[in-house]
Amino acid sequence: MYPSITIEELEQKRQEGIAVIDVREELPFNQNHLPEAINIPLNQLPENINELDDDTTYYVICTLGVRSMQACEFLAHEGYDVVNVEGGMQAYREMKK
Repeated sequence: MYPSITIEELEQKRQEGIAVIDVREELPFNQNHLPEAINIPLNQLPENINELDDDTTYYVICTLGVRSMQACEFLAHEGYDVVNVEGGMQAYREMKK
């Protein structure tokens, strides 16, 4: 299993310098994303897993939190330390209003 955090908690952690994986497709990622996020669409995660560091905690985000949960399940199963961001970029946009 893996933990989840709210977008407000993520905002606090971002000041510490964290690794964020955005699992949305390229177009929505390019339209709006967290500056520190790397984009690995969910369907490309298995073939790009070697790009990830075993010793890093990854905060995984998508639009609403569904794909990020799927990504976290996959990555946790593969032995990575992951945290799901609840509410995703939609919650981030709401928080920034």
